[in-house]
Amino acid sequence: MPEVANLEVKSYAPRELVNKNALGNGELALLNRLPEDLKNRPASFIESLPNYRRPAFMAWLNEKGKSHSDPLTLGDLLDLGFDPTRLKEISLDGQEFIFERLQERQLSELKKKNKLLDRIASEMSMAKVRSAWLRTNPVLLVIRDRGNAYVLRRKISAIHWEEAIDQLQTHPHLRSLNAHMQTDQLLLAACGWPVR
Repeated sequence: MPEVANLEVKSYAPRELVNKNALGNGELALLNRLPEDLKNRPASFIESLPNYRRPAFMAWLNEKGKSHSDPLTLGDLLDLGFDPTRLKEISLDGQEFIFERLQERQLSELKKKNKLLDRIASEMSMAKVRSAWLRTNPVLLVIRDRGNAYVLRRKISAIHWEEAIDQLQTHPHLRSLNAHMQTDQLLLAACGWPVR
């Protein structure tokens, strides 16, 4: 239905529909460094931040002739196959961070994962998995507002392994290099996936 596909993406409920006040927990020093507008209106401030510039999203924008700041529609999300508005970039005191939007009901699972990351970081700080260093990027701060949870992590110089594989197999400049070096197969082996 074109009428639905052309609707602009909205990521949180209007304040009138949500009875809870915003709540934050995590590193107190980091919470104190947040801009006042973010502390006062978390959901609307975070959602106004720029979307994380993952390679597949940037390539799609370029292909469609859209800019990074153009609003996205439901049809755009269907075309992309993922929601780029879930990840937002922010700079605090010269350091780069990423906010990830989750549904509040996902917080209990997130807490379990963060405990596991803490344990891995403390017990396996020098570990390698099939030649790849094992590093963690734990949650630093969680802010709940308007039915969502916004999870703050450090921005790291990396991309998700699935996107790396996709880039190696589809990007014109990387495809021929990958054919010679079989880098996609090395990544899959490091992640424990069967290789061809």
